[in-house]
Amino acid sequence: MISIMKKNVLTLFWITLLTLAGFPSCSDKENKGEAIRNPIAANLPGKWTMIKSYEKKDGEWKEVIEPEGSGTTYLFRTDGSMMSAVTYANHDTYLRSLTWEAEDHKNTFKINYKAYPVEYTLMRLTADELEFGYDKATDYATGATQEGEFKWLFRRIDEEQKNFAERLVGRWHFSKSYEKKNGEWKEITYGIPDEGWHEYTEQGTFITYSRQGDNEHTTDPMQWKANAVTDTVSYKPLDSDKVSRVRITLEDDRTMYVFYSVNFDPATGEMREGEYRDLLLKE
Repeated sequence: MISIMKKNVLTLFWITLLTLAGFPSCSDKENKGEAIRNPIAANLPGKWTMIKSYEKKDGEWKEVIEPEGSGTTYLFRTDGSMMSAVTYANHDTYLRSLTWEAEDHKNTFKINYKAYPVEYTLMRLTADELEFGYDKATDYATGATQEGEFKWLFRRIDEEQKNFAERLVGRWHFSKSYEKKNGEWKEITYGIPDEGWHEYTEQGTFITYSRQGDNEHTTDPMQWKANAVTDTVSYKPLDSDKVSRVRITLEDDRTMYVFYSVNFDPATGEMREGEYRDLLLKE
């Protein structure tokens, strides 16, 4: 009897181990610590793009189907700086330069914009997936802020993978100017500066510089946004609501064409209408 009882106890013991191995408990699944790689500051850096969005309704997470083409991409850097690229339903993309910091003991990270910190709760951080939540969200269709319970799932992507707006960032030097005549682009020389450049920044600002002889001119900073569907870039002075737009194409990461319809002719002192484009090369 004793040997039989010992055998039954051992059998039950092994059955229990096998059961635990094959069927993890609910507490194991819900253990956020196992889904979050620590330290956060060492595992968060990199580029992440949003793949799913959720809102909690009646106690359950429901996926929110965002407008096609909209979304957010974050680039976290090891020095605590970061860039965000937010694209709305109308395909306008805004870039912003931010800072971030993590707190392992709280499983949170903060993103600071204009000295206003927003603290997100981490739910998952692995080699390839990032999931976090917050009590506010932006409506990609209207830009309005919504309140509730929200979370987002991001996937890591190659840092060299860039959208139209990101490819614009940098200083572009003026090279040549053209006018379309009889269906062909012909190089022109009137009104060409001795030196000139355009600069797009991650902060979402834009400035231009030109020099003709001893005369130099630098524009005041403007806000900019880019639309990859229409190939247009919009500019708005910081102290005005007036918006101007131009069409821009990128032949590659270092070659830009800027298209416009009115040009100044210094020989006559008049504005000329037509089809024009400038060639700019990235520094």
